[in-house]
Amino acid sequence: MSGLITYFTSNHCAELIGTMGNIFIVSAFSVRGEKKIRTLSIIGSCISLIYNYLLHSTSFFLLSLLIIAINLYNIIFLKPE
Repeated sequence: MSGLITYFTSNHCAELIGTMGNIFIVSAFSVRGEKKIRTLSIIGSCISLIYNYLLHSTSFFLLSLLIIAINLYNIIFLKPE
């Protein structure tokens, strides 16, 4: 597993992964509809989890987990307005 992490971080693949996550998160601000916004945010946060894991960024890893949990809760349990 450590060889895989070294490959991704040494070949700048981690930056590509982080950029993809950010694109999804930013695109969530450009769509209409709460479910679409939350879905794009979840996808971006899941990609950010990978990025934060590769960079050993515990605080942002936990932040991504929290964002995913909040968005999933709102999609599953709250009725649309």
